[in-house]
This record gives sequence, structure tokens and C-alpha cells, in this order.
Amino acid sequence: MSDSDDNSPPTTSMRSPRFGHWAFMFVFSIITLGSSVETAGDSSDRSSAQNWAICVSALSFLFTAAAVIFHVWSIMSTLFIGTKFEGIILGFLVIGWAAGVATVSDSDHELAVDSEGRVSNGNLYYFSWASFVCSVTLAANFLQHVFNIDVGAEIRNKAKRMTLWSSLLAISLIVMASASNVYESVCDGAEPVETSKYCKRTAVGISFGCIGTLVSLAIVVAKITDRATPFLYEALCAYVLVLFNAICVAFVTSNDGPGAPLGNLYYSTWGSFLVSLLLAKSCFEDYQVAKHIMQEQQNGAHNGEFVSQEQPNLRGDENI
Repeated sequence: MSDSDDNSPPTTSMRSPRFGHWAFMFVFSIITLGSSVETAGDSSDRSSAQNWAICVSALSFLFTAAAVIFHVWSIMSTLFIGTKFEGIILGFLVIGWAAGVATVSDSDHELAVDSEGRVSNGNLYYFSWASFVCSVTLAANFLQHVFNIDVGAEIRNKAKRMTLWSSLLAISLIVMASASNVYESVCDGAEPVETSKYCKRTAVGISFGCIGTLVSLAIVVAKITDRATPFLYEALCAYVLVLFNAICVAFVTSNDGPGAPLGNLYYSTWGSFLVSLLLAKSCFEDYQVAKHIMQEQQNGAHNGEFVSQEQPNLRGDENI
């Protein structure tokens, strides 16, 4: 091979691994923009929430359209892919869609859901959530490929079950916020719109959502700060939360509960129950492994043999 070939600059025409996500984000933005405009109706009667939903959808549409064009335009791709410009746009999309989801799924505004939290505009509701999830995925991919920061791996490697506890924290916050929103809309006041039974079940959702948030927050903070979390305490919390979330599902998502209609409260209530089940399952599996190793060590000691397996530390989560 000649020296000129060895010194030739590397090609810059490679396709970004985020192109597919940008394309999906573009489609989601089109759907949410159309649904937002249709829901808002006449511009003279639009509320601030309706204008915000349209603004976020429109800006998302413009940014994602530009990103898709920059990816397929070889000249602009080198100025966009992996640059600060792409990072700034992704930061806006994550923040904008976090606020956008909170706005369109707020029962007070009655955009994607009605006053009881029931989904009334499926396109606006589901594709707003899809846009938010896609923007977070894009941001994580950008950090991984540009700054070599693998957010998912960092969370998983920090401590075992860190991802599950973080997920439970986020979902419990949604349960608490959604139930509080419904309670404020139809139960708070001199003359509640709903029955006493309905309002009591809404209060159950608020209470168990608050408990799940506080417990998972305490464990997440302990894991982040590298403080030893006794395994028995963590397992006890997981099993108690399974019980509480099972009760919450039974009361909140029943026919007379506020989570009966499909919406944030329904999905988050079931989500918190399923995540708590996964936590309890993980704790049980670790306990079984530790028990099996202890039995092998005891049998080896009785037989005069040395067992070299390391016993998991059940007092803390450093080795779990």
C-alpha cells in the first residue's frame, strides 16, 4: 500500500446510530402536532396549556425535520452529528417533552385526558409519551457515543437492582401526582363531583404512591452515595411494597376507582406493582444463591474439604 493511502483522511460519510430514532421522533412529532392543533380548535379560544402543547409539538417537528435532513445531507452531517448543536437540541427535546407530557396528561387541562384522567385523545396521549421516551433514548445514545458515557450501564453497575429501584421511584411519582390531580379535580371542594367511595380510593392511590416514592428514594440515595443497604432491609421493603401495590391496584383500578379508565394512573399503578414484583423476585433469588453457597461451605467443612466459593454479603449491597 502506498504512503499516500496510509495518510489519507478517514471518511466522514458514516451514518449516525441515532438516525432511526430521529426518524421515529419526526413521525411522532407530526402526529402530536396534528392532534394538538385539532384538540385546541379555534385560535381565539385556546388556553395557555393548548398553546404550550402546540408550541412543543411544532418546535419538535421543526428540530426533528432538520435533524433528519442533516443526517442524509453529507455536507451538513459533519456539522451536526455528534456536535454541541445536536446535544443542545436533544436537551431541549427532553425538557420540552417532559413538560409537554405533564401538560397534555393533566386532567385540569382536558387535552389528552378528561377530568377523571380517562384518555380522550389517544394520538395526543400515546405519541406524547412516545416522543418523551424517544427523546430520552436519543439523549442517552448521544452521551454514550460522543462522551463515552453509558447511562444505562452506569446505573446498572452502581449497585444491583439500582435500575429497578430508580424505575419504581419514577413510576411511584407518577402514581402520586396522577392520583393527586384526580382528587383535586373531582373530590376537593365543598361539593365533590364523585362519590365518597371514589374519593377514598383516590386517597389510597395518593398514600401508596407517596410511600413507594419515599421508600424507593431512600434506597436509591443510599445506593448512589455508596452507603451499605442491609440486604434484609431491602428485601423487606420490596416485599412490603408488593403488598401495598397489590392493594393499590385492587382499589385504584377497580370499576369504582379513579384508575379504572386507561390513563396515567392506570398504567403507573400496574407498573409500580410489576416493578415491585421484579424487585422481590431479585431479592429472593439472591437469598437462594447465598443459602446454597452456605450449605455447600458447611458440607465441605464437615467433609474436611475447602470450598473456595465466595459467599454473597447479605448485610449490604456491595457484592449483591
